[in-house]
Amino acid sequence: MIFKTKKIKAVSLALIFVVFISFFLFISKEYIKNTKSAFSAITGTSITIVPEGEEEEEVIVSTGGSGTTYNPIIPLPENQNPPVPEQIPEQTEIIENPPLVPLPPAPEIPPAKQESVIISKPPVSLLPAALANVVIKIPLFGEILNRLGIKNFEQVLALNNYEIMVPGLKEAIGVSDSEKNVYQFSNNEKSKIPSDMVFIMAGNGNINMRPKLTFLGDEMSEEVNIFSGNTVQLIVRPEILAKKVNGYIAVPSSQTNSKLVVLKFDYVDDGSGVYVADVKVPSTEGKYQISTLINYNEEGLDNKEIKTIILTDPAGYVYEEFEGKELRINNAVASLYVSGNDGQYKLWQADKYGQKNPQLTDKTGNYAFLVPKGEYYLTVEAQGYDSYRSNVFTVTDGEEVHFNIKLDRVLNFNLLLDWQNVLLTILALAVGYNFYKDWKIKRGNITK
Repeated sequence: MIFKTKKIKAVSLALIFVVFISFFLFISKEYIKNTKSAFSAITGTSITIVPEGEEEEEVIVSTGGSGTTYNPIIPLPENQNPPVPEQIPEQTEIIENPPLVPLPPAPEIPPAKQESVIISKPPVSLLPAALANVVIKIPLFGEILNRLGIKNFEQVLALNNYEIMVPGLKEAIGVSDSEKNVYQFSNNEKSKIPSDMVFIMAGNGNINMRPKLTFLGDEMSEEVNIFSGNTVQLIVRPEILAKKVNGYIAVPSSQTNSKLVVLKFDYVDDGSGVYVADVKVPSTEGKYQISTLINYNEEGLDNKEIKTIILTDPAGYVYEEFEGKELRINNAVASLYVSGNDGQYKLWQADKYGQKNPQLTDKTGNYAFLVPKGEYYLTVEAQGYDSYRSNVFTVTDGEEVHFNIKLDRVLNFNLLLDWQNVLLTILALAVGYNFYKDWKIKRGNITK
């Protein structure tokens, strides 16, 4: 009975011990599982729980909260600390009906100081209409006036004391190639030609002619100096589509309004709305007016007339001084040299500009060059005269080289050996010898 009692006690203790151990293992397993799940939710990493005897099962924990989609969590790169969990601020105590604290009074802001500001009007609004039109169409010319301080009508009167030159066509549109004429301009360059203005080119259309502005009261005119008998190119781009553009050259009369027309000509459209006319300047020196008439294609528009004054200059000449008078030298050779990019001077290539270089003077001793901008010097040689070489001089675009040159005679032994001079010398010696013999006979030193 005792054995039985002891056996029952032992079994009972064993069962109690098993139940206790099972309960302890269950509690531990749940505690570890919950702890790992919480850590996985914070760090964003997956926790692998491997129950004994079963395959690995990966549990993905998302922080999206209830009702969100569970997506795979991308592990962090190596050597990168996990993000710090957001700290929940401690809840502060809420005080009902806090006491009101009076705000300090706002500082008084004094009113802004009122200052009078004078805004100057654009200079063109104060200039004569004709001059303002040039400034608007050729901004480069406006810069010239600004440098001279010309900003109003009164200051315009001072321009008569200067030789103000309007930029030529190439300058106005920014074409730097001195050998490029209007037919070689691009469409973009042609579109930049100031409208309703007549530009004059020379030397096969390659050289800018820069008009000089002259003023008489509030009236302005443009004057261009051109060699008499020279051929020039007139260029105009009508602002509005034109039906026809023509012109004429006349001698203006100061006594009457009538004009003596010496030449009529037509402009030809080059296909881009730019009209060109090749015109020969009168050979007679003097003052002429070129009038360009634009006949518009639209009805109701008045035709426009653009006037330009040309002064035909005489050519330069080569001469010698004899008894206070100038004797022109024929067949003198005038040669013009230009400085190249390397600084060396070479004979200027005049054929590209419709001219000759060197030039032979005619019976009037005339010569003339019309050249683009650059540095030049001139030489003149003639048989029986000292040679001439000028100093280096600078030419701006469209200027003429036509100064008068004096040569001095030299004793040339080659001329003395000419057969005519030799014959005259023999004849003079024979006559002299005869006079000598007659003189001796008269003195009785020689008998017949």
